[in-house]
Amino acid sequence: MRDGIILSSLSKGARYPKDLVNDMMSAANVTKISDKLVAKKLITRSKSMLDKRGVLLTITKAGEEITSGH
Repeated sequence: MRDGIILSSLSKGARYPKDLVNDMMSAANVTKISDKLVAKKLITRSKSMLDKRGVLLTITKAGEEITSGH
């Protein structure tokens, strides 16, 4: 379920992990779920061009297919 929340959020564009933290998910949960999604090749991690310390999460084509139901 939380995998789907992250994929759905990323389908709207790249996000910083801290932007995905909310009442339902802690930072640790976002990291753990992101690790799983990266391993499944559903999202990628990349360095932010604006903030060299930051990491952006981006959905892949495979992740988009899951969120669109294809």
